[in-house]
Amino acid sequence: MDRRAFVRHSALASLGAAFLAGCSAGAGGGSVGPTVPATPTPKPPVPTGRTVLGIDTFAAQGFAALKGLLLGGGFYEVALAEAVKSIAYPPIPFLDGSVLCYGVYRAREGEVALAALEPHLWARFCQKAGLPELVEAAFSPASPENPLYRTLCAFFAQRPARAWEAWAREEGLPLRAVR
Repeated sequence: MDRRAFVRHSALASLGAAFLAGCSAGAGGGSVGPTVPATPTPKPPVPTGRTVLGIDTFAAQGFAALKGLLLGGGFYEVALAEAVKSIAYPPIPFLDGSVLCYGVYRAREGEVALAALEPHLWARFCQKAGLPELVEAAFSPASPENPLYRTLCAFFAQRPARAWEAWAREEGLPLRAVR
């Protein structure tokens, strides 16, 4: 369940908040009922079944119960990954290799990773690489249909990845050989 769906059901949102508040306070269980004042208990030195990936497993139970109520009753199993997604920040755009200025490119031997998201880094890369036609195309698609992408791929195919990394270090560019 995403955050928007959670907020849309405002009557159930308070129920979900009660689940989560009870869980984060250490009050226990994931069952609906009177809240028992929580007494601080020392955390074990190693993660137990109660804490996995920094998420309280009882929070996942709360999401499962809430999902069950929204879908008409019953109990629905919810993976911890779904609980994490419901409270996580949205993904940061362009960090998936879908644009020219941030991606992994095949070199003559190996691969290089280019991370020039900031305009001044991309401009310096284009200048040092002798590719001024790419300066305005930092966020254009990194797909074979894009002629500028093909130009950049052909550029990196000229040398081995280690040679590109040495060049980038000399020039102060955000490019490294993938190991």
